[in-house]
Amino acid sequence: MSDDTILPIPSQSLPQHVFILLSPSLKHLHDNARNSLLDGIKTDKMAPYYRLITSSNALMSDPALLDEMEKANEEELKKLDERLAEAEKTEGESEISDALKARADHLTRIGVRERAIAAQKLALEKTPGLGSRIDIALTLIRIGLFFGDNVLITENLEKAEKFIEEGGDWDRRNRLKVYRGLHAVSIRQFKTGGELLLDALSTFTATELISYTDFVALTIIVNSLTLKRPDLKKKVIVFYHASYTSWEG
Repeated sequence: MSDDTILPIPSQSLPQHVFILLSPSLKHLHDNARNSLLDGIKTDKMAPYYRLITSSNALMSDPALLDEMEKANEEELKKLDERLAEAEKTEGESEISDALKARADHLTRIGVRERAIAAQKLALEKTPGLGSRIDIALTLIRIGLFFGDNVLITENLEKAEKFIEEGGDWDRRNRLKVYRGLHAVSIRQFKTGGELLLDALSTFTATELISYTDFVALTIIVNSLTLKRPDLKKKVIVFYHASYTSWEG
């Protein structure tokens, strides 16, 4: 896997589907949310997350599905543990780091919260490359957003900003603006969040966090709360119409 590859894990759309399913007023959206949630869980074999959300009654539990996913999780983790042991025994720092990151990403993908956080922190500690360290900090932020852990988000926003100042590249600097903007919006700091989202609009690449279409929609909504209408049209809407076709193409 390339150092520059940022995996879309954990899948950020799933908590939104859970929110819809737990909201009686959104009953007309329940069927679609249920199907999308279940598809996402099956795709990433998210047995721990499936246990969590079935306990909240967002989905009905299917014991056969749970058993199938748990077995797949155990088999994959066994392979990754063996790979890590081999790297620690016979290989160097880079290979050990790669094995730690692969193990951490597996735990993150399946949605096992505390073990994923611990594994990512260990990978961060053992990873020498600055770009990879930024990527791990961004992954920890996504775990925080996924589980609504504001302490984890804040802690790793600070780490990511520190790493960026030490020499982060252009792409990671712009990704971090999106992360900071979404976090600011989530804690109702709409002016700060709107400015960050707007600043990232023309350089957006953070599709591991949010789709481009949803990002633009959110940027418009948030800035409509703080910008005057002419400024909103000039800074957001005109840009969106001018760039959407080239993005989609």
